[in-house]
Amino acid sequence: MTKLISTFAAVLVAAGTARAANTWGVGAAYWDTSDAADAVGAMTKFSFEMVPGAQLDLRASYFSDLAEDVEGTDADLEVVPLELGLALAYPLGNVVDLTAGGGIGYYLMDGSVTAENRTVQQADPENEVGFYGVLGLEWSLRKSGASFGETEAGLFFEVLYRSVSADNIQVESGETLRLSDADLDGVGLNLGVMIKW
Repeated sequence: MTKLISTFAAVLVAAGTARAANTWGVGAAYWDTSDAADAVGAMTKFSFEMVPGAQLDLRASYFSDLAEDVEGTDADLEVVPLELGLALAYPLGNVVDLTAGGGIGYYLMDGSVTAENRTVQQADPENEVGFYGVLGLEWSLRKSGASFGETEAGLFFEVLYRSVSADNIQVESGETLRLSDADLDGVGLNLGVMIKW
């Protein structure tokens, strides 16, 4: 895991030094999973133009409660998706760009279960590798007007589909409380503000 995070940081630094149309954005995120609950969280993304019309995308999101409660038992699942991929950008006009792409994700997971007697048990789900596809729109609302090093401020909206499974996160009822595997495949939405430089 340390090697993956180090590689993620190295790519971020190297791509950030490229003289191109780079983007940084922050916003709200939503994820509707197959077996677990849906949740609202926060996200940030960095996009670096590698060649005209093609960009490297890095995303980090945070979802705090994706587990569903069962029969008076509180289940918590935190997931931090770290995603790396490529996207193609196509201008739809002077201020709107369409983007489409996909890539790989590393999903950091942490969970716990609180029984009716208020005892807490760590679910200890494993971190997982998955994949995603994304389709998005970017609107440029304001430009700095500088003749060199111009910056832009705008909005972005993205629809993602994540494919990832997780071990030991789904709460099942019975004589004893147990956690089983779950499918986290599902649609996600990102909406936020961005700066281009």
